Amino acid sequence: MPAPRQADNVINRLRDRGTLASTDGPHHNVLKLKPPMPFSAADADRLVTLLGEILAEDAAQPSFSSNEGEGTTLVLEPPSGTG
Repeated sequence: MPAPRQADNVINRLRDRGTLASTDGPHHNVLKLKPPMPFSAADADRLVTLLGEILAEDAAQPSFSSNEGEGTTLVLEPPSGTG
């Protein structure tokens, strides 16, 4: 099940910490990152660490009371055409 509320929370927390992002997709549950150019390996390390911290927060967790988010998997992929 899509989790747009949790995606919005992650986006807002990323913005609070200085990283631009938005949601995308028909259910607004896809995280769309907007890194600066150039984007270094150190920037990637910072982003992965930051995402890990934010995704561990309670507000980023799916609510299983209505099976929302059950079976959700996070997949980090480069944008098409870059790999």
